[in-house]
Amino acid sequence: PDPWLSVAHLNCYTDKTAGFMGGEVLSAATNPIVPFLTTPQCAHQCVMEAGCGAFVMQETDEIRPSCWLRHSIELDKCDKSFTDFIVYMDPKKYPATQETWLVYPGIECLAAGSLNGATEILGASVPKGASLKVCQDQCKTKVDCEGIMWLQGLDSATRALTKTCWLLKQINVQGCLRTVDTTKYQVFVRDTSAVAAPMDGPTSQTAQHGINGAPWA
Repeated sequence: PDPWLSVAHLNCYTDKTAGFMGGEVLSAATNPIVPFLTTPQCAHQCVMEAGCGAFVMQETDEIRPSCWLRHSIELDKCDKSFTDFIVYMDPKKYPATQETWLVYPGIECLAAGSLNGATEILGASVPKGASLKVCQDQCKTKVDCEGIMWLQGLDSATRALTKTCWLLKQINVQGCLRTVDTTKYQVFVRDTSAVAAPMDGPTSQTAQHGINGAPWA
């Protein structure tokens, strides 16, 4: 799977009232895309659309449209009041920063059949229904936490009763599962060095590497 860079609790957009809020709308037809798309589906749409370098997803809604395609992202100008939105950026077009995580949409690293995809850190006091930001903040408190697995797209009633966050160590995304049953799972990795920074601005190319620099097959 190809990784993206992400920032939780952020929305990047432009509208007539607020003006430029850290992201340009790609087109009216993709603002948002109808109907609902999962994060892997939204990522695929961005890859297929000329000029798309980023997209925005909503954390909890699996009924209404929740995939917005973007370009010209400036993180420091994005809107932090949207606490249930996540920004995803193509690492071939945008550099990693201190606030970005590397994310692999649509993979499950702890399921039966995964090949040593990751080890769960047990004993972590993460509440059920934890938001992405809460899950990431919990990971930052653990010295051995390399990243998280997070379950997205549950409605508010279901989410409150469901485990949505797993703290991980010994992550090897090449050993994780990617099937039709894993589309709501995402793995976020703290170390963004697995992708090279763009060398020549938005059009630069990035070598595709896995965790610890291992190239994808």
